[in-house]
Amino acid sequence: MINISTVMGNKRFAYLIVLTFVAGSALLIAVQINSARNTKALINNNNTLLHELHASNHLREIDRDILGVESRIRASIATNDTTHLEGIDQKINQIETFLDSLSKDNADTAEEHLITRLSVLAMDKKVVKEILLHRYHELGNMNDQTSIANPRARKISNEITSITAKIYRSRQLHMIDLSKKSEEMGDKSRLYDIYILILLVIGGAIVGFHIIRQFRRQHLLIKELDVAEKNATVAAQTKENFLANMSHEIRTPLSGILGFTNLLQKRPLDDTAAEFVSSIQRSGENLMAIINDILDLSKIEAGMMRITPGVFSINGLINSVETLFSERVKEKKLTISSQVDPSIPDTLIGDATRLTQIL
Repeated sequence: MINISTVMGNKRFAYLIVLTFVAGSALLIAVQINSARNTKALINNNNTLLHELHASNHLREIDRDILGVESRIRASIATNDTTHLEGIDQKINQIETFLDSLSKDNADTAEEHLITRLSVLAMDKKVVKEILLHRYHELGNMNDQTSIANPRARKISNEITSITAKIYRSRQLHMIDLSKKSEEMGDKSRLYDIYILILLVIGGAIVGFHIIRQFRRQHLLIKELDVAEKNATVAAQTKENFLANMSHEIRTPLSGILGFTNLLQKRPLDDTAAEFVSSIQRSGENLMAIINDILDLSKIEAGMMRITPGVFSINGLINSVETLFSERVKEKKLTISSQVDPSIPDTLIGDATRLTQIL
């Protein structure tokens, strides 16, 4: 029972080790996948944040550029010099390109309207520049003081500043949301890693507990085996002493029987008595041989029963066995008979004592 439970315990322990390895590998893979996913999301979020930051900075430049265009127009009117109008088309085209890209990446309807309005105002500056050039070509001067003092021009400039400020604030709020999202993703990733670490620690503690328990069980089993081995040694020694004493006690009267049968064989006896005495002699010798074999316990337990070959008569051996049991058979009113196959020779080589024991 101990061996079966030990084997089952070892199997369960092996299964536990394999299961723990698989679970640990799965957790590590999950950690890697989660880390890769969070890293990718953080990179994308940071790229978006950088893009928003670049767009916000560019919005400030647009406000400055549009106001710069307004200043050039005023300067050209004040000085009647067309060189101040050079580069305005290129600057406005750059502003239009940026506003188009900003509009493509935008998902806010209100902000989209502001971008569209800003584009219209920028084009309005371009129209004003064309009007001034046309006046210069028609009249030979751009001295249009009404354009400089025009309240609508100031209103447009103020509107441009207001729109860029609104878009900038919207972008700032979006960047704040992106920053919060990045922080939340980082916190979530750290929390997930902490949970995984806790699971790994708990799993390691469980495996360690089972390993310690398995070692303790093996230690107890070793102690039990030592005690069982000592008990078996004591029992074997006791058995050996008992058999030695008993064989000595049996050998003493048996030696007397053999001695008296030898004396009887030397006296004149009839045929029946001589046969009985001879059977007693052979039986006693067989019994003495058995007792001698019992004394050699180490050979018996090792399966090394000694076989002593010798020449004997098979018919004589069988007759001695019949003679040994003839009186008992008669007492029980039974009959005993033996028959040897004629093809078997009478003289054989073998251990007559072992064959007698078998019969």
